[in-house]
Amino acid sequence: DRAIGLIREVGLMDAVFVLPSDTEPPKPRSTNLWVSCLGCLVNHCALRRRRLRFADHVNEFSVLVARLSAFLAPLAACHYQFKGKSIHVSQFTLRELRLPSKEIELVSLVLSSSVKFKKMVEKNADALDRLEIGQLIRKTGRYWKVAVETALVSEIGPIDSEQSYAQAGPPLLESFSEQDGIKIDVYERFMGLVDSLEMEGIWDLKPLLDGRRVLDLLPGLPKGPAIGYVMDRQIEWQIVNPSGGEDDCKRWLTHEFRSYVK
Repeated sequence: DRAIGLIREVGLMDAVFVLPSDTEPPKPRSTNLWVSCLGCLVNHCALRRRRLRFADHVNEFSVLVARLSAFLAPLAACHYQFKGKSIHVSQFTLRELRLPSKEIELVSLVLSSSVKFKKMVEKNADALDRLEIGQLIRKTGRYWKVAVETALVSEIGPIDSEQSYAQAGPPLLESFSEQDGIKIDVYERFMGLVDSLEMEGIWDLKPLLDGRRVLDLLPGLPKGPAIGYVMDRQIEWQIVNPSGGEDDCKRWLTHEFRSYVK
């Protein structure tokens, strides 16, 4: 963290953290984009000290992913076009730093998911759609809590990052405003509700019935993409019905896809 602060102090942020030439940076909440990025990183440090419901970092790799995600949070919704594809800006920026592909892909995933988590919280933190949240957690994997935290650090006002880094440490916890405290409470409540859904490990969820058994159950089902579609729907059913067993799943499949039952 201190290293990034020093880069800022000597005015090398634009040289070290490069954006694609055709990217329109988001309007910063602070004096410029990189100060906003530093503010989000400082917010991340302060939130960690508050011991909220966010991810427990078990190794240096997870710490790195979380801090890079927090720092790049203001760019979470930014993409650029390359060979006809929309690519997250973070991938370009981090490749310029010669970081390993694994870190780059994870940070990009966390940032993209943070945008979706933010929309969920804004929509209604007290009324979660189990399938919607389950699919997003499944896609984000074990870093889903990092994605929620990344969404939050970009929502609260950047703390005085210049002063904080000059002091070589995170800000005092009292630095959060009353309004930011309310926002933090909203995210805390959101995390509590998600935890109550008991979706930890859902990214490892496997279909109750494999492809062969599905075809035995639905002999009229065409081979090819249709099987993949049914398997995806089966996973969706399992997310919505976590206590459902094989027999329950069979009954649902034969009803939902009854046109393929002979």
